[in-house]
This record gives sequence, C-alpha cells and structure tokens, in this order.
Amino acid sequence: MFRLRFPPRFAKAQQWAVLEACAIGLVSGASAFLLKLGATGVQDLRDRPGLPLGLQLLLPPILGAIAGWLVQRFAPEAEGSGISQVQAALSGSRIALNLRVAIVKIASTMLVVGSGLPLGRQGPTVQVGASLAGQMSQWFPTSPDYRRQLIASGAAAGLAAGFNAPLAGVMLVLEQLLHDVSSFTLGTAVLAAFIGAVVSGILGSQSLSFSSEIVAAPAALTVPELPVVLLLGLFAGGLGILFNRGLAFSQRCYERLPLKGLPWRVAIASGISALLLLLLPAALRQGLSNPFRVTIPDSGSIALLMLAINFGLTLVAAGSGASGGIFAPALVLGSSLGLGVVLSIQAIFLQVGIPLRIDAPATYALAGMGAMFSAVTQGPITAIVIVFEMTRDFNAVLPLMVASITAYGIASLARSPSKAAAVVDALPTLNSSLGLTAAQVMASPVETLEASLPLTEVIQQFNRTHHRGFPVTQKGALVGIVTSSDLDEQTLKGKGESVRLSEIMTPHPLTVAPQDTLAHVLYVLNRFQISRLPVVDGRKLVGIITRADIIRAESELLSGQDIAATPIAPSYVAYETRSPATGQGRLLVLLANPRTAQSLLQLAAGLASLRNYELECLHLIPVSREADPSQTAVSTLGARRMLRQAERLGRRWQIPVHTQVRVCHDLSAAILETISDRHINDLVMGWGGGASLAQRLFREGIDQILQQAPCRVLLVKPGAAFLAKAPLLQGDRPTLPLRHWLIPLSAQVPQTGLAEPLEQILQLITDPDISLCQIDLPRQTVSANRLQQLQRRLENRLRQPIQADLICARSVTAVLLDVMQSRGIEAVMLSMTLEQLPTTTLWKDLLAQAPQTVIIQRR
Repeated sequence: MFRLRFPPRFAKAQQWAVLEACAIGLVSGASAFLLKLGATGVQDLRDRPGLPLGLQLLLPPILGAIAGWLVQRFAPEAEGSGISQVQAALSGSRIALNLRVAIVKIASTMLVVGSGLPLGRQGPTVQVGASLAGQMSQWFPTSPDYRRQLIASGAAAGLAAGFNAPLAGVMLVLEQLLHDVSSFTLGTAVLAAFIGAVVSGILGSQSLSFSSEIVAAPAALTVPELPVVLLLGLFAGGLGILFNRGLAFSQRCYERLPLKGLPWRVAIASGISALLLLLLPAALRQGLSNPFRVTIPDSGSIALLMLAINFGLTLVAAGSGASGGIFAPALVLGSSLGLGVVLSIQAIFLQVGIPLRIDAPATYALAGMGAMFSAVTQGPITAIVIVFEMTRDFNAVLPLMVASITAYGIASLARSPSKAAAVVDALPTLNSSLGLTAAQVMASPVETLEASLPLTEVIQQFNRTHHRGFPVTQKGALVGIVTSSDLDEQTLKGKGESVRLSEIMTPHPLTVAPQDTLAHVLYVLNRFQISRLPVVDGRKLVGIITRADIIRAESELLSGQDIAATPIAPSYVAYETRSPATGQGRLLVLLANPRTAQSLLQLAAGLASLRNYELECLHLIPVSREADPSQTAVSTLGARRMLRQAERLGRRWQIPVHTQVRVCHDLSAAILETISDRHINDLVMGWGGGASLAQRLFREGIDQILQQAPCRVLLVKPGAAFLAKAPLLQGDRPTLPLRHWLIPLSAQVPQTGLAEPLEQILQLITDPDISLCQIDLPRQTVSANRLQQLQRRLENRLRQPIQADLICARSVTAVLLDVMQSRGIEAVMLSMTLEQLPTTTLWKDLLAQAPQTVIIQRR
C-alpha cells in the first residue's frame, strides 16, 4: 500500500476532499457500468440458445457457488447487499471498505445476477462506491473528520450510478446513512452522486426498463382514484411487513441446512430459481426471464401471480446471503402489486356493473414501486425521489407521495421486524457469515433477582444499579423478567411492601439459546421490540444479550479484532471512614453479602489482632460500564450498616478499623486498585455461592485477583457451621466456631508454608482438632515422608497430637469429600503458591462442592 502526500499549500483538506468526491463519482459510475456489462455477459452465457437441459439446470448453481466462494474466501464483508456494512463503517466501526472488497463485490454480483437470481445490482453498487471511497481515503489521506463524508459520498455515487438517480443517492445519505445535512456532507454527496449518475448514463448503465405502454402514457390521477391509491399504500405496507419477516424466516431456514457455508447457500438458491423457471409455463417464464422490466399485464390475476412468484424467489435468493441487493426487486414487486390491485379492482367493479375509469394504469405501477420500496427500506423520501428520477414524470409525484407515506406508516405502526436503515437482509446475513452466536456475544455473568424478593428490595436494586431490567430466577432457573416499567406507580398502585417480585414480574420471558445465531437474536429483538434477551441453556440462565452487545461485537470482529470489553473507568470512593493508623500493616476484608459478612469479619478481625494490623473493610457497588462511577448516584445504606458492625467490632477488640464504599465497573479491578491505594498486606475475601453480581464476579474473576494481588490472599467459603455458630460480638477477643480441621496433601498440593498461618488461625479456636490426610493415585510411588514431616512440624508448633492418614484413590476430591463427611470435619485449609494455582483444580473443586468451610491461602 502506498500513500501520496502533498504540501499544505497544494490544497486545504476540504478542497482536497471535494476533488476526491469528483474522482469517487467517476470511478463509481464506471464500476456500475462494468457490473452491468459483466452481469449481462454471464446472463447471455446462461441463456445461450441450444444449451442442453442439464446445463440449464447445473450452470446457475455452479455460478452461484463460485460467487459464494469468492466472497467467503476473499472478502466476507461483501456478503449480502452491503448496505449494513456501509452503515457500520459510518457509525465508527473499522470495517474493511477498500479495493479488495470492491473487486470481490463486483465479481460476485456479476455471477449472482447472471445466474438468474432475482437480486439487483443497485445495492452492491452502494458498497462498491463506499469501498472505492474508503480506498481512496487511504491512498490520498485527508482530514480524518472528512473520511466518513467521503464514504457516504461513495455510497451516494453508487446508488446514483445504479439507478441513474443522483438525487436519490443524496437522499440515501441524508435519510438513512448519516442523518447529516451539513454543507460539507451535502456538497460532497451531491457532487459525487451527480458525477456518478452522468458517467453511468453516458456509458449506458440502465437500471430498470419500462415497457412502451408505461413510457407512452403519462401518469394521471383523478380525485375518485385517491381511495384506490390509499388502498394500494395499505397493501404495500402489509406486503412490506410480510417481506421483512419472510426474509428473516428464509435466513433461519438456510442456517438449519446440513450443508454449511455461503457457497452452498447461494448454489441452492440458484438451483431453486433455475428449476422453478423451467417448470413454469412459457408465458410466465418469458415474463420472469427479465425480472427487472416493468410491463402492464393482460389482467390483474396475472399481475398478482407474477407478484407471488417474484416474491418467493426474492426471499429465497436474498435469504441465502448472495451478493445482490433488494432495491430493484422491491421496485418490481411494487409495480406488480400496483397493477394487480388496480386491474383487479377495475374487473370487480365491472362485474357488479359499476364502471371504474382508470385513465393511466401506469400510475399505479409507479405508485406501487414507491410504496413497496418505502415499506421494505423504511425510507419514504428516498422511495419518492428514486421513482420520480427514473420516470421524470411530475404527474407521478402526488400518487407516489400518497402511496409511499401510507405504506411507510403501516410498516412503522406494525413494527416490522426490520429496522435496518436501508435493507433488511444485510445485518443478519453478515452475522451468519461471521459465524457469531449468542454465546460469543452475550454478557456473562449477569445480575439476577430472586423471585421471592420483596418489592422494596427490588426497587433498591434498580436504584443502585440503574439497570432497566433484570432476569428473575428461582433456584437457579429463569422464571421471569422485570423491567423498570413494571415498577411504575400505575402498575404498582395499591400494592404494599408485602408484594413479592414473583407477583409483578413478566413470567415466561422470551429467551434464546447459546447456540442461536445473531440473525435469530436480532429477529426476536426486532419482532417483539425489546432491548434485551436472556440466554438460557435448558432452564439455566447463562447470560444476557442486548443490541449494544451485538453492534460492538460485530464491529470488532469485522475489523479483525477480538470482542473487546468496554474500557473500565477507575473506581470511585463514595463513602469512607478512617481510624488512627497505629498498626504494623493493613488487612483488607471484602464485605458483599450480609449473610457471610459477620463470619468474614470475625476471621479477619482475629487475624488482624494477632498480627497487630489495622482492619480495612471494603464494600463494592458495581454499575453499568456505560455509566461513569464518579457520576452515578448509588445507595450506600446497606453497605454502611455492614461497615458500622465492623467499627463496633474494632472498638470492642481495640483494632483500628477503616471503611470505604467504592463504585466501580469491574470488581476485580477495584479490589486490586484498593490494595495499591491503601498499601494492603493481607487480603481476606469470601467465596459466595449466591447469584448476585458481586458473588458471581468474585467467582469468575478470582483468578485475576489471585494472580495479580501483590499481597497474601486468604479466600474463604464459609460453611454452615461457620455461619450458624457464635454470634459476632460475643466475648472479649476474636474466636472461630470451627473445631475440627482437615489439612489435605497431594502431589499437586504439598502444603508448604502452611504451618504459620494455620497456627495463627488455630489460636482463635478453643481446643482445635487437626487431621492430616495424604492422598496418592494408585500408580504413584507412595511415600509417607512428606506427611510425617508436616505432622512433626505442626505438632511442634501447635504442641498437640495430630492424626495423619495415607490414602490411595483415583479421585482426590471425592476422597476428601468422603473423609470430611465421615469425620465431621468443619473446615479444610489449603496453602498454595502462585505457580501452583494454574496446575491444580483441587482448590476450585473444594470451593464448589464442599459444604464445609474452605480456606485457600495464596502465599
């Protein structure tokens, strides 16, 4: 790749951008002509007289397979119509829009259109123009502020060259792509579009062709015909909704086929189209052989039959992901609909003896074209302008406006599943080509609410997190979903504090599976107009997916990056108290769950007292990554209640206690940040078993803390005995209600460095009972030396006898669980180094499976 650089005096950035816009218009017009020339050549080869029947059936699938292979192999960004890729690039995503994409798009569209699929050249010309503009902005760098406008100018030039409609190209940019009417955007778009249309017209790149009956008869509309035009708009709006939903259904059908990959899908679509055309009667076959010629049929029934056949073939073709647009097919479908409606109504009126005079049936063909285009693309102004520019008939403007606006209103009111700004097939098809699934994009873990929560706690949770909705679970299974609208005063009027979440939630919510494609996820989101979907495996909630997740993931994958997380802002201290700094060090304890906070405080305070440390108590409040921790309003009421218990404990046991509440994006990062800010020597944190966000993120992010914390770490999962015995503030010194302890040894866990911390913990226990258990695999060389050495060391330090057992078993975890159960063990402790953590899963197995208290020390 080369870059040309010119001195500043040669041209200012804006002047250089205008010159580029002229060049973009020239190459876009030439590319549109090249695309038409190639597609016509391929079509002539397919329709050559005397071609054997076998080749007539085999040649279209072969051409389609080659087109799909080109896209899949060289430029996956060129799949589908290409409109969504342009939209994503204009929204700031680093999507490849360059010469490679343009070349592959032109070649694949030639083969697709030439193979007989009823897809247009005009959607691809938009991506071709944008790709050429993107390449030109790399060859001749201008100001970065102007790159988006140049790409939009390329898109406008591509549409203008495809339809010979420069104003429609400009409206595409203003109405659907940029929504920007600044002078620079408008100027470059107009310049590129008009030059592209002129070049394309000179070279003879005609878009749709009209029969002599339509060209010779100017459009005309009388007042009595206005209800017919309104009725046509209603039908077009309904048909547009059906088209969009049928397109989503077609995509799902292709995804379920056993033959995967774009070449197979396009080949199947081409084969279906070729076979159907051969089976149709000669009269219909002749009309469908040139799908982009608008003619007036002999009757309304023929027009509606042609509409039905073209409708089905277009869905089959577009759903496959073939490189082709639906701009032209939408216009052709609209013309058939308009003629079918008006001719059928005229025939019905004649049968009942009521004459209905239709002076210009061509008027309804043009009105139907605009109405269908408006309903499918949801761009009414572009629809009106594009049909007007193709006909240059001012008399057609009024029926175009009436039908197009009516169709757009019906499609909008019915909430058609497609909300793409240009074409509805592009984004789902793009996701299929990338192979993204819900599991790859979903956010996990996700904060949930239990169905049994009282209404007051639900409202506090909404206020604390500023989320707009939560999945509702019961015993780990998804049972409903609750949103902020469910908490409106009108909804909750007359309901008191005794109301439970299960009474106000929406039961049986819509869900998707982890293996579902993003095409299906987007369809469900759009079909039911929701912003988030729970992801479930069976009935188990495994994540949640939103529109923002899909857009971010797709943009990053298209630019060749991994799915990246939103940047994490530093945590913000929302509340803190300080005591005199008289200790020899600091011990940090994390308090998240009121159920386990008392037990953790008891252990942490005891260790701080023995080590003459100050006790630092931390509570974290996670917020959405879209929110600034320093600007987000949170409630610290529950946190302060736990922290005041710690302060009372400190005063009773004469331990300096500091407290703080931090608002953060990422819990693990906030913990590490606190360790650094407060110069922490030891960290004590709990391993929760619940489903709250804090507990889940501790479990998911524990590796990060254990690997990166620059201090000693004590990870504690309190068991039932620990939680139930000995209320917190009894006695004049810290005590632990855990008497029976088990210290396991294995090849992966030699328990070196355990004696000192175990001795300190046991000083908090009255009459402790310690057992050692070494477990070796059957094929290992059994040696009791390590077990005996640890036994003697602990007996010397603790000055009491210690039981030691040597066991051979295939599963270390299973044997430990059996021993703990049979001996009435209340606590088990492991001591590991940083290097040992990744090489063994015993500590994770015990945390997950053991009902007793488990303490993991990372030295």
